[in-house]
Amino acid sequence: MLLSCRAALAVLILTATPAGAQPAPGQAAPAQAATEMGGTGVPACDSLVAAYARCIASPGVPEATRNGLRQSADAILAAPRTPGAGEQRARLCTMTHEQMRQAMVTAFACDFPPAPATAPATAPATAPALAPPNPAAQTEAKAAAYAGVRREMAEAHNLAKDLTEYLQGNRLVLGPKPGGQNFFYFGVGSFDRTIARLSAAVALPGEVPDVDPAAAALLAALQELNPMVAALTRYQSTRAFQDDGMTFARAQNPSFVARMEAAAAAARRFDDAVSSRAMAQDEERVGRLAKGSPAQRLLATSLSLRRAMRRYQVLQPDGAKAIPPSLVKEVPPFQDALRELQDNNAALAATLAGMSPPADPSCAGFSRAVDDLIGSGRGMVRGARPGPGPAAPSEGFARSYASTAATLEVCAAGEARMRP
Repeated sequence: MLLSCRAALAVLILTATPAGAQPAPGQAAPAQAATEMGGTGVPACDSLVAAYARCIASPGVPEATRNGLRQSADAILAAPRTPGAGEQRARLCTMTHEQMRQAMVTAFACDFPPAPATAPATAPATAPALAPPNPAAQTEAKAAAYAGVRREMAEAHNLAKDLTEYLQGNRLVLGPKPGGQNFFYFGVGSFDRTIARLSAAVALPGEVPDVDPAAAALLAALQELNPMVAALTRYQSTRAFQDDGMTFARAQNPSFVARMEAAAAAARRFDDAVSSRAMAQDEERVGRLAKGSPAQRLLATSLSLRRAMRRYQVLQPDGAKAIPPSLVKEVPPFQDALRELQDNNAALAATLAGMSPPADPSCAGFSRAVDDLIGSGRGMVRGARPGPGPAAPSEGFARSYASTAATLEVCAAGEARMRP
């Protein structure tokens, strides 16, 4: 059986540096640690493991990223190994070593030794040849990793909202005339986990041309921002602001705001790149499915749902909780998207009602959630009007969308007939 790109990465880190080890840059401890754990039993893979361990201990790998790479290794270690695959693993490790070396050195400028020169082994005449890496499979594996990072960003980090709340919460501390406030507000969460996952995704072999640049830009922006998040979190948690009279907070504020804005912009571009690629693929896929089939109905509704969300994002500037009067002209396209969503969802509901045996209940739950979302969207724009005046509230639509999208994933996972 041919090994996939994901399996190749599993071979690369079959032995991991112990999580508590902190070798100094330039020492041989990473290679020794891999050997002390007993190795993989395959010399070519032992060399690869030692090189990987040395790389993640190099100064070019941020500490947060290093810990995440070790955690990724731990997760892959839990996967079952194929008995009797040592010879195939040896060939794969030899072939993979240089690919991974180039990827990791490019990502982290780390110390990743090349594979040692070995005399070619005489393979049995009947030994199957190991196929070269499949570029299409590598691309899809990398794209799937990017999609996972995008989901994590959506669930854990709303940078624009966080920045707005930070500025509002500290307006008396950081404003032009500070005073009248003796508490420093800071609610931005750490990006350690996201940086680790995105670093691992960027380092994977293969190319995703429409996402790779946005992913690299987001990684760089988060790596710039994260140390300041850690420092301000510590400052707030220890209430050091009570000792220095907010001096540190005011000194950090200009750089922090600039880095948050840069990271928010990078996150928007990354989100758009990942979602645009997925939508383009689904647009092509829905045309191949049998019209009226459960899978086609669900995918068509999902696409309409995402189009409606894109129209909503035009209506709501970053961090805003309402539709500004200046954007009321964008309401009609949003209403058109809701009508399209309503039509596709009605067709989905009819298909679900006729399925025998009945579909997983989560699918009917998704359809009902879409109906509620449509109602939320129409209620949101009902009070929107041009010119001066109060803005129409819009924050509730985003919350409804997030829960509806989660229900969609449950339906697709629990009902095989709904999957393309």
